[in-house]
Amino acid sequence: MHARSRLDNLPRRVVTLTLYGALFVAVVLSMPVLLIAALAIDLVRRRRLATLRCVGLVTLYLACEVAGIVASAALWVAAPALGGLDSERSQQGHYALQRWWAGCLYRGAERLYGLERRVDEGGSDPGRGPLVVFARHASLVDTIIPVVFLCGAHGLRLRYVLKRELLWDPCLDLVGNRIPNYFVRRGSSDTARETE
Repeated sequence: MHARSRLDNLPRRVVTLTLYGALFVAVVLSMPVLLIAALAIDLVRRRRLATLRCVGLVTLYLACEVAGIVASAALWVAAPALGGLDSERSQQGHYALQRWWAGCLYRGAERLYGLERRVDEGGSDPGRGPLVVFARHASLVDTIIPVVFLCGAHGLRLRYVLKRELLWDPCLDLVGNRIPNYFVRRGSSDTARETE
């Protein structure tokens, strides 16, 4: 990454890191009130704890973000000792962080919402690649499924093509820009550059 593009990221990162940190602190400090309010809403509306589970997932997401930000900062500080951000050791650390973040969110959603997963393992060893995965993107969970099942189970290192708006998620921004992903400018007038 060039020095100019790093500077371009700075204003967004100041906003997102501050916002996510403040949101996490606000949620943790107001947790008793949030839990009581969510439970009351669910009891009145007879919603089978849907609001309470939603509060749980938002809290888990913010906690994973804060932990991911701290871990990515540690990897950044350790980068010189690892041979630089692009070194194999640094890349291993970033991919491990990506697997942890996605796995934590996925397992949390599984438990909170009682999700069931069925994986057809018959002949599903993807080998070492090349492999192209088209994930049905109906929710955040769909985006992290390939990391959980391909990276975690088979040790693959996926490269994502993501919409540029996802850079407003601090972990996707920090870690996603350190491993070989691409954030597409949708509606760009230079479609050839985006495709390349």
